[in-house]
Amino acid sequence: MRRFIVVVAFAGALVFAPPAHAVPVVGWTCNNSPCTGWFTSNVQLVWDVKVGQVIGSTCVNTLFTTDTAGTVRDCIVEDADGQAHFKATIKRDTTAPVVTGATPARAADAAGWYQREIGVGFTGADLTSGVASCTAPTYAGPDAADVAVVGTCRDVAGNQSPPFAFHLRYDATPPGVTGVTPERPPDHGGWYTHPVTFGVQGADITSGLAGCTPVTYGGPDGAGATLGATCVDRAGNTTTRPFPLRYDATAPDAGAAHLKTGDGIARLAWPADARATVVRTPGIKGAASSIMHDGPGGGLTDRRVRNGHRYRYALTLTDEAGNVTRLELAGRVGPHPLSPARGARLSAPPLLRWTRVRGAHYYNVQLFRNGHKILSAWPRRPRLQLRDSWRFRGRRYYLRYGRYQWFVWPGEGPRSENRYGERIGADVRHQPRLSGDAGRVN
Repeated sequence: MRRFIVVVAFAGALVFAPPAHAVPVVGWTCNNSPCTGWFTSNVQLVWDVKVGQVIGSTCVNTLFTTDTAGTVRDCIVEDADGQAHFKATIKRDTTAPVVTGATPARAADAAGWYQREIGVGFTGADLTSGVASCTAPTYAGPDAADVAVVGTCRDVAGNQSPPFAFHLRYDATPPGVTGVTPERPPDHGGWYTHPVTFGVQGADITSGLAGCTPVTYGGPDGAGATLGATCVDRAGNTTTRPFPLRYDATAPDAGAAHLKTGDGIARLAWPADARATVVRTPGIKGAASSIMHDGPGGGLTDRRVRNGHRYRYALTLTDEAGNVTRLELAGRVGPHPLSPARGARLSAPPLLRWTRVRGAHYYNVQLFRNGHKILSAWPRRPRLQLRDSWRFRGRRYYLRYGRYQWFVWPGEGPRSENRYGERIGADVRHQPRLSGDAGRVN
């Protein structure tokens, strides 16, 4: 018998060739193609015996009509040199796999609802060739209370399963905040002046509204203040919507209000951003009190006063929101020293200032230290700047430690006449009028 050399031609088929490059002795095909891999339809196995005699019932052409994971068919031939064995393996799978289940990539976001993109992995089974792969789709909308995410599996033979639906609930759209309801009307003129709680209303068309949180506003102040109202749906989506309101819980600042009095005049000033009511006591023409101002504005000049009398001004400031500040300003009308104030401690030569007196052409200023007069001067304006040293009555004086007093008289007419009015800052009801030589002030 001749010797054969075994040559691997393709998987599942062995070809024996004689020496000297002879053609294969036996060949076989499946549906006119090599019998490799999986077939998804009927398979016709055909043998082609070129050399030798078939032994027994082998080398039979066969039609495979049922699935098989690998059926082996033999072909045995014989010639003068002996027998040769050939095997053909047939793999047929025409049955699609089945999807056995689906698993989402994560748990639902809230109450069984998904609000963000979700991936779903599918698993399957196949009895013959086995499962090669299953799809893993993602879902990101549209919103729906019942979403079918479809997946399939494919077996090794290439058969694809019927689609399998995994059902989920999906809502990625925040709810709507439809309105707010205050627990009470505005406190004054459309303004709230105390903390106020608002009920919040909302709606959601897919998963439904889980709830809206009441919110309390207590500042900051502002004509364009905003209230943040929040609602949440069952899927966990949240919406916050601003609502405007006017809020002012701060009373008008009266810190800058002040009263200045002078010779026959009283001037009041206050912040101009509020309505003001001013009541003076004593009032006009013998009245116990009189309303001097009621309305907008930032000040009042009162000339219907008398020197030497003390007046009290009750100031009421009311802002647009109805907040009220009340204070009282009081002072005695008449010329008086302005600075330095009584009891001031000084470390440098001061500027002496006093209110102007009508008709005064000059002033006489007298300075005392520890009860002794050390300076007399006649400035034309209602001020005098002291220096470190000066001469008075032929003697030089210096500013040094001690207790000082200063007094001012207005000069009337030419200075040569030595006519003076009441001392500035004195109580005119007890201060005698000094004039002529008998009342010379120097």
